[in-house]
Amino acid sequence: MNIALAMFCGKNKFTLIIPFLLGLLFWCEVMPFMMIAFILIYKYTKTSVLLSNLIFYFLSNLGCYWFWYAHSMKGFLDCYILALPFLLKAIAITYVWVFVLDFVYKKVPCLKLNLIKKVRI
Repeated sequence: MNIALAMFCGKNKFTLIIPFLLGLLFWCEVMPFMMIAFILIYKYTKTSVLLSNLIFYFLSNLGCYWFWYAHSMKGFLDCYILALPFLLKAIAITYVWVFVLDFVYKKVPCLKLNLIKKVRI
């Protein structure tokens, strides 16, 4: 859901606060890498679900590799290969949340959060 929120927040920076608050609530060593991923998604990839998830996947797993895996090629490959199922689930969940947020935006006219209207799927 956080990736979908970062994609939909448009110019309204208030909605970008939600992933940061959740990050503070569930803090771990990898959180700075995840916050950088959310900022990059917010700034550059508001229209691509796949690209947003790939950015998050590569940056968050870079943090996992840095803190929790052996600093070798085997550790690097283990980190990214073991996280592939999570990437696939994250893409599916982000598609669901994009559809939900898009539906709410279109059906509830009183929501003027300056959300983007088109998301390329």
